[in-house]
Amino acid sequence: APAEETFNFKLAENQPADNPISKGMNKFAELVAEKSGGTVNVEVYLDAQLGTENETIDQVQAGTLDFARIN
Repeated sequence: APAEETFNFKLAENQPADNPISKGMNKFAELVAEKSGGTVNVEVYLDAQLGTENETIDQVQAGTLDFARIN
């Protein structure tokens, strides 16, 4: 049987890891992997690793980032 296709997504958050929003982002990624049987993965980038809120919104619009939270 052919291997199942996997999907990988990037999610950016500008808050630190101990922030409740960041904890929720990590929980979301965990649940997505669990519920999809590992075929969908969400890599979470915290602490503005991929840029400020405005920069990550621009990245989503450009198609280089899959998810970003906005206020």
